[in-house]
Amino acid sequence: MAAIIKKEKKIPMKPAVNWEELLVEKALARIHETNRQINASAERFEREMMEKYRQINESAGRFEQRFKDSAEQADREITVNADLFGSGMKETFDSAGHKLKGADGQSGRAGKFSADSIGYVDLPNLTQKFQELGFVFERSYKDAVINDKKNHIFFKIDITLESSDKIMIIEAMAKPTAKDITGHLERMKKVRQYGDLHGERRKFLGAISGIDFKESEKQLAMKNGFYVIEQSGDNFSITAPEGVYFPGEW
Repeated sequence: MAAIIKKEKKIPMKPAVNWEELLVEKALARIHETNRQINASAERFEREMMEKYRQINESAGRFEQRFKDSAEQADREITVNADLFGSGMKETFDSAGHKLKGADGQSGRAGKFSADSIGYVDLPNLTQKFQELGFVFERSYKDAVINDKKNHIFFKIDITLESSDKIMIIEAMAKPTAKDITGHLERMKKVRQYGDLHGERRKFLGAISGIDFKESEKQLAMKNGFYVIEQSGDNFSITAPEGVYFPGEW
């Protein structure tokens, strides 16, 4: 018999693995994935920051609107009180001789009907004086009233000056006493508490305004971080708690 010769099939040789190229591909893949994760994290962070910024702006707007509404309400109440007192009366309401006018029912320089408080404050002049100290207050108003029953926070602010990053809270008295100063200190704590609850991030500053300032009360006010505003007619002098003392921030 003829010998049967079987042909062996040739098995193709697999190309040698280029380990360097494989390592490079894997490294590039890891870099691409890392970049993708970084970009995704950056986008998430940006979205979160934009949302927080939006919430802060909304909260600040609501806080400012509450102050504005309170001031407008207080102005309306004062006008009503002036009409009631006005009917032909012409009396002196404080030691500075500020009087409530009669028949027209308008209050002259008696912004507050109290023998212990300043009846009249020229707000443009006051803001100008603060501007000389480096403050630029764009808004000013009187008699803001906060009546937050939910959080049991109640206070009234004689004068409020606002800028983009600071709010000046002023207590206006004819003859400030030590009790007035400590009372304003407690008011500042309430203002800060109320601001925190309603998203107000601006810094609060405090000031005491008076016509007749004793030196001891003046020093006590500055010791507590308050600006001292001394009034003479339409003119003001402002002493900053600097040097020995420092301006307080709440």
